[in-house]
Amino acid sequence: MTDFGMCTKHEDTCKAGSYCPATDFEIVRCLPCTEHMTIGHGCYCNDNKLNQNCQECTGTICTKCILGSYIDNNVCKFCQDGCGKCSNGNTCEQCSEGFVLDEVTSKCTLICISNKECQHRLEGYCDTKTSRCVACDLSCNVCSSATFCNACDDNDFVTTINGTCVKDCFILKNGQYCDDGTPKECIQGVTSACQCNNKMNCATCKEDFSGCATCMPFLKMDSDGKCIQCVDGYEKIGIYCQPSEQPPSAILSTGIIVTIVVIVMIAAGLIGCGIFILIWKNKQTATATGVVKDHV
Repeated sequence: MTDFGMCTKHEDTCKAGSYCPATDFEIVRCLPCTEHMTIGHGCYCNDNKLNQNCQECTGTICTKCILGSYIDNNVCKFCQDGCGKCSNGNTCEQCSEGFVLDEVTSKCTLICISNKECQHRLEGYCDTKTSRCVACDLSCNVCSSATFCNACDDNDFVTTINGTCVKDCFILKNGQYCDDGTPKECIQGVTSACQCNNKMNCATCKEDFSGCATCMPFLKMDSDGKCIQCVDGYEKIGIYCQPSEQPPSAILSTGIIVTIVVIVMIAAGLIGCGIFILIWKNKQTATATGVVKDHV
């Protein structure tokens, strides 16, 4: 067996025609290049020089890339996000698991079941009818639907508790909040955070404006007087707290359980009725037989 040398993930010390299978700092033996290599590895076309994501070399040049990357001037580049097979960086031939190919754009779109998947990738919200991420409005960075913004672009807008983006006031005095570009006094029913010496998420201020007297809806004050934690059953999405999103799988499981219970109860009832009718018929038959014998 050819000795291709030893390597670690962070040291390019393999010989040409081999790759380094290391996943950490451990020292491992370099192995012959194979079609089973995965993204992140790569064949050495020259001694001690890694060709990232290269699957096959011709001489000292990479001529074929590992799935998930494509060749461009003898260099392997990553396919677009979510794409498992491509020939260039603009289109995709086959999407990775969890993505679906848009035949119009030839790009891969995440298949979603909840908003979290889209929000974590900053790709908008999940349209449950199509199971696709839909982009937020241009003024919104994080959204839960087409009409509810959780975090507006804070360069020009203020996020309200109603999920709308309103004009920023830019300058607020202590005890004021911004109402669509107009500073107003913080009283009960504010629609955005009150200015209380730059403390976050205040609904009203202390008398000396040193901090929050009360928090914005569904936020609770901690021992340090900060409004940063959501109340039970809510979670921080964007600026404020929203009801915790229950995974559709959990909802489905509950529905299935209820359905099974109902079916079992109906089946038990039918079986019970059947047994009762059978016993009743047997009694009737026995009675009729006795009457006939008496007459005989």
